Amino acid sequence: MRIGVYGGTFNPIHRGHLTAVRAAADALGLEKVLLIPDNLPPHKALPAGSATGEDRLEMCRLTAGEVPGMEVLDLELRRSGPSYTSDTLAELHAQYPDDELWLLVGSDMFLSLQEWHEPERILSLAGIAAFHRTRGDETERFAQQKAYLEQIYGARVALLENPDVVEISSTELRAQLAQGRGRSFLTEAVYGYVLRRGLYGTHADLKHLTPEELRPIALSFLKPKRMPHVLGTEHEAAVLARRYGADVTSARIAALLHDCLEDTDASFDEITRLFGRTVAELVEGVTKLTRVQYSTMEEQQMENLRKMFMAMSKDIRVILIKIADRLHNTRTMQFQSPEKQISKSRETMDIYAPLAHRLGMQKIKWELEDTSLKYLDPEGYNEIMRYLNAHQAEADAFMKAIQSKITTRLSAVGIHGSIYGRIKHVYSIYRKMKAQNKTIDELYDMYAFRVIVDSIPDCYNVLGHIHDLFNLVPGRFKDYISTPKPNMYQSLHTTVIGQ
Repeated sequence: MRIGVYGGTFNPIHRGHLTAVRAAADALGLEKVLLIPDNLPPHKALPAGSATGEDRLEMCRLTAGEVPGMEVLDLELRRSGPSYTSDTLAELHAQYPDDELWLLVGSDMFLSLQEWHEPERILSLAGIAAFHRTRGDETERFAQQKAYLEQIYGARVALLENPDVVEISSTELRAQLAQGRGRSFLTEAVYGYVLRRGLYGTHADLKHLTPEELRPIALSFLKPKRMPHVLGTEHEAAVLARRYGADVTSARIAALLHDCLEDTDASFDEITRLFGRTVAELVEGVTKLTRVQYSTMEEQQMENLRKMFMAMSKDIRVILIKIADRLHNTRTMQFQSPEKQISKSRETMDIYAPLAHRLGMQKIKWELEDTSLKYLDPEGYNEIMRYLNAHQAEADAFMKAIQSKITTRLSAVGIHGSIYGRIKHVYSIYRKMKAQNKTIDELYDMYAFRVIVDSIPDCYNVLGHIHDLFNLVPGRFKDYISTPKPNMYQSLHTTVIGQ
């Protein structure tokens, strides 16, 4: 295996470093790149106002997901004294004795390599991959240095071009950050970390940020693999907040931060200090729900747990954010292990789908149930999907005819109403098949129509007209107007045989 070794102060790590890593990985066929921030650079002291070693290490870790195969090591930060490359390569050679190490260096470092501490040892342990500039006399100087190192030390040297080179030094970038500029040279998470920690002379009022301004700071709390999930949860939380009348801005902010207490070292006090108590309490509410331990339970136990969820939520946005979190999880379930797919799907079916139902989120409930069924009983799910796809045209024509008949009747009697038709969702069909012990083509209750009118009297009038148009199935009428559901849902339900 070919392994790249890229060391430096990374004060801070920026896009120029990352484009160099990508260029080296492509040119040399590197399967792994080890990013190693140093402790005490032997060639020059760290300038005043530099980030600590711990901060530089964390900023490097936040970029780990930017380049496939890139890992961040703290081995130089754990050593006392100057960070000599020869010692680092010796330690890595012991760890990877059968692999090929390549040391990645910039122009200035390459041209002075023979002046480093123990150059013979360095060149015996690793090849040198140098990024060179093609302007002026650089090409000739690089060729001469390459020939010199190969002749004197028997070195392996590769001269690399970086087609996406970013022309900025860390010194210039630190100066820009102090002036409120330079964001484009950093990844979002690193920029957020700089602001959150107040590095390089930056000052940000974190309690009064828009969600767009907060986003990089929220990402700075997370491991790279969690970042896409949190951004997805922010989107879903905003959609749900708009739909159900919650404050969209605070829902987005809390969604961005919802993993901080659960998956990072951040504390409630720190979140309160940085972002204010309202946001901290939302985040803490989501975290408390996340920490509930799930196992197989009887229905009564599940009902108790659902009640506990509601009691724990002082603010409905907590539930909205948690449902948004789970909704995004289900939409990305294909990336989970088979074991996680089953456990998460069971949890979703037992807890989150009933919660969504109780809050009147029917479309969310259907999606949660259908996606969960896909992993809990893939054969049953696929059987229903094959049937629905095969009969799609027939179903569309049937629903169009029924909707037209209802519309014509209501128009004739002067009732204003909106009519919606749909095929029942997959899990609903699945449940009917199991409960009635029937195949899908034996079911008669496959379609649902909703008629929304302006008044309660009109509801009962429409019911009469529906029963006049179609044959009533006895025992299937339910009056949720006179007896509303616990979530105050009110409507009339009936089952008829379409013609």
